Amino acid sequence: MNDKLKIAIFHNLAFGGALRVVFEHVRYLAQYYSIDLFTYDFRCKKCNIYLFEQSQILNIEKYCNHIYYFLPPIIDWPKILISRYTNPYLKAIDLLKIDKSSKKLAEYINRQGYAAIIVHPDRITQAPLFIRYLKVPSVYYLHEPNRYIYDVYQHYELFKRANKRFLGIERLAKLCVLYPYRKLLKYFDYVNTVHASLHLTNSKFSKEFIEQVYRVNCKICYPGVDIETFRPLSLPKEDQVVFVSALLPSKAQDFAIQSLALIPKSRRPKLVLCYKRAESRFLEKLKSLAQRTGVRLKLIEGASDKEIVEIYNRSLFALYLPIREPFGLVPLEAMACGIPVVGVNEGGVTETIINGQTGFLVDRNLEKLAETIDILIKNENLRNMLGANARKHVVANWTWDKSGSALDQEIRLLLSGKET
Repeated sequence: MNDKLKIAIFHNLAFGGALRVVFEHVRYLAQYYSIDLFTYDFRCKKCNIYLFEQSQILNIEKYCNHIYYFLPPIIDWPKILISRYTNPYLKAIDLLKIDKSSKKLAEYINRQGYAAIIVHPDRITQAPLFIRYLKVPSVYYLHEPNRYIYDVYQHYELFKRANKRFLGIERLAKLCVLYPYRKLLKYFDYVNTVHASLHLTNSKFSKEFIEQVYRVNCKICYPGVDIETFRPLSLPKEDQVVFVSALLPSKAQDFAIQSLALIPKSRRPKLVLCYKRAESRFLEKLKSLAQRTGVRLKLIEGASDKEIVEIYNRSLFALYLPIREPFGLVPLEAMACGIPVVGVNEGGVTETIINGQTGFLVDRNLEKLAETIDILIKNENLRNMLGANARKHVVANWTWDKSGSALDQEIRLLLSGKET
């Protein structure tokens, strides 16, 4: 007889760290709960194929009692209707359709007798639109507010970086066209987020941002790292540094290339970029930038965990430089492999890297980053000391068991009525 509490978990996440969090939490909680997973049908051609591929790689199915796949109710608009100016209005119609179907999904979940549901973000709407219709206790694990809506400064800066021929009148036109969609998306995101029974997030940085935007009490449940998979190996070092992340402007691989270009060519290491997905224009920009600046660049797409571990172990150290990253699993994975990490002194990265002990945190300044990189290049003993400290730090503080246990405790407090 199965006497485990019955809970549901929802996500619609693209390939990346957030989906890794879902998998590791499912794997841990399956010891104590009977889990049903709700997610979009990844086999649908309209969905991001990476989602289906990673679900298979992580083999999440074996930890679930049932998996319920459903199709996103998004209209396949005729191409003649699609343009840069009509897209926001078409997306607004899609949002209304998603809200309607989300109500039906919530009604189904409400009838299944779940003790609780753990909700992860939806890559289309950020806050899943069914939360406000739920009658069962809900735990919303959000990594950050929707940057498209709330992080105005960053949105503006990234737009300028992507379009150097930036004109004020064009921006004004874009804002006018985007306004109805952004307004509707912001409404749905807000009302669904605040409806959740409990809010959890991945870092102090995210907690402050979430509480500022939504005016809710948010608790921290740190992610972790698989210290058995990500571990030191006895492999010879190569003259390279590694940066693992999707190739997107917000991840700032261009910043890494520009900083490396300031290192004298005689001791400048090769930059290895490992990624699962890439924005095509940004990828071409990185290739062009590396060629112009003389930085040796190696691109590795779709590497497995095993391959990534080998790359970490062959690298002198890792770089991690995203803009206002809410947390970032990459520094933990690199440190678990026994190499130091150089990160920017902002966002959730500051909560995993101990400056001067497991790596370095530097301001977003090309010269300062180049100086720090050069120090590590020239000092093997320093790299070894930081790498050894990094491994010990991760093993002691950043395991998935510790993360899963914290989540389990929050769920039980919520169900007991003691959660505040």
